[in-house]
Amino acid sequence: GSLTNGGGATATITSSATSGGTYSALAASTNTTNRFFKITPTTNTSYSGTFSLTFSMSDGISAATTVQNFTLVFAVNGSTAFDGSGDTLTMSASSDFTMGTGNFTVECFYNATYDITGSTNKYMFDLGGNQLRVKFHNGDIKASPVAGENVTYTPSGSDLTGWHHLCLCRNGSTFTFYFDGVSKGSLTTSSNHSTNTIKIGGYDGNSSYDWGAGFISNFRIVKGTAVYTSNFTPSTSPLTAISGTTLLTCFNPSGTITDSSSSSHSITANGDVAASSSHPF
Repeated sequence: GSLTNGGGATATITSSATSGGTYSALAASTNTTNRFFKITPTTNTSYSGTFSLTFSMSDGISAATTVQNFTLVFAVNGSTAFDGSGDTLTMSASSDFTMGTGNFTVECFYNATYDITGSTNKYMFDLGGNQLRVKFHNGDIKASPVAGENVTYTPSGSDLTGWHHLCLCRNGSTFTFYFDGVSKGSLTTSSNHSTNTIKIGGYDGNSSYDWGAGFISNFRIVKGTAVYTSNFTPSTSPLTAISGTTLLTCFNPSGTITDSSSSSHSITANGDVAASSSHPF
């Protein structure tokens, strides 16, 4: 048979008399000497999920039945690869990217494969032309709710390489920048984020400030909610489209880069930017 989720087949379930044999589906209540089942998940991220499965077996004579219960998690995930030269993701202008004066959360995982201590501004993302953004400059990571307001963190040691989690949260009038779940500073802000555009991997106003080479994974915007209000442990599994999510992208391991939020924004991949099987989980 099959498992379904989100309107499509998440996995097929087949059985065989030998673990390396030819598998074929069985009709319900069919007596068989088969001992092996194979569950083959899809590679379509839209149909991933967590499933509870029950297998029951009977000898067909005494009606004695053995039941086995277990859970499977199908999490198809990846990232978006950037080469540092004209590689960006853009979307049509939308109020989904206008945070106003309300709460918000913008987060992602990243793995920079270039020297982040360089002197050129390198924007990981920018909502609205140097408004809500994260940029790398002279070894610093600068997070800002709007132009002119910054929280700065200078990574060192193991924080300079490998996968890391970044998060910008606004809770009331407090803006906090988290690195790997640890606050690297807060500021009090009354700013009104009124722009409605977004660019991932670059700065909306100047292509010379495109981010360097590396990977961005599970980029999520949650509008209206500060998902984190204190230090936290970043997720060890792919992010989901929780309530208020207006964008969730950079997770496809191959093919077209998509948005799994309810908005289903059409994403334009510029330059050589491409889906990648590399991921932080």
